[in-house]
Amino acid sequence: MKTNLILTLILFCTLFLNSSYSQGSSRKTDYETSYNYALKLLINGDYDNSLVQINKSLKLNPTNADSYYVKGNIYEGKMDYQNALFNYKKAIQLNSNHIDATMKAAIIYGKMNDKPNACLYFKKACNLGNDDACTGYKRFCN
Repeated sequence: MKTNLILTLILFCTLFLNSSYSQGSSRKTDYETSYNYALKLLINGDYDNSLVQINKSLKLNPTNADSYYVKGNIYEGKMDYQNALFNYKKAIQLNSNHIDATMKAAIIYGKMNDKPNACLYFKKACNLGNDDACTGYKRFCN
């Protein structure tokens, strides 16, 4: 339930931002179309088709951290934690301040029972301003 709410918020924000960038032009780029469609499919739990669309968007814009974040969410939904983690870390590599990808990396490390790395990413997300990460760090890492 919380995941669906978060994904819905991500979709809303993305659609809002994309419409802001394309004001004056009613035509979206192929990248935006694929990215937005991937989000819609992800929210509906259609992980396989969502993955196809996010990969299409990444071919068109391979340095977009948010696309790797979405791809991480897709793999997390498929319970493929190794690939989810790879994509969250790729998002962080492209944008070291990507607070959501940092928090998700902490969560995935926790699911994988890797407490040292979970704590490392919880601390990073806390330092970026995520209050839930601060709580997680205090609760599990001290």
